[in-house]
Amino acid sequence: QKGDQTIQYGEVVECLDGTKLKFLGWKDRKDKAEDNEDQKIYQPNEDITFSKDMTLYGVWEKLSSDLTITKNVTGLMGDHSKDFSFTVKVEQYITDADGNFTEWKDVTNSINYDGPVTNGAFTLKHSGSIKLTGLSGKYKITLTENLEDTEYKTTATGYPEEKTSGREYTYS
Repeated sequence: QKGDQTIQYGEVVECLDGTKLKFLGWKDRKDKAEDNEDQKIYQPNEDITFSKDMTLYGVWEKLSSDLTITKNVTGLMGDHSKDFSFTVKVEQYITDADGNFTEWKDVTNSINYDGPVTNGAFTLKHSGSIKLTGLSGKYKITLTENLEDTEYKTTATGYPEEKTSGREYTYS
């Protein structure tokens, strides 16, 4: 949201690009806290004495989410030892300086995964999973199961925005 706002300590706000930030307090230097670990962060109701004009800078923690993709084979004839092939495409919502949408940028290869993924391709066995970690902002995620076998039926749970083909699901 643009404009002046009153933010309480610990409050989470959502930026125009979907990034979520948590307000942690104030500091008296502009440099990043991780660059100067002894830097003091002033908390609510803490007494501060100033001997001259001073600028305080807000301290924000960037929040992120993880997404887990899990393969479950159901039915008596399902092969629990088979490697099932998937492709994931991850696109990030990009805005200009005024917060207006400009594009969906493909960030598939810059996302952190907790398992082997090459150009969005990976395999899972029954009950296997892979996690996309550190997602911050708005994303469109398209998951495709690449099956040659017509005896398997693909379904997905979650909040799919659209089912673009028999085995491809898009989530926003």
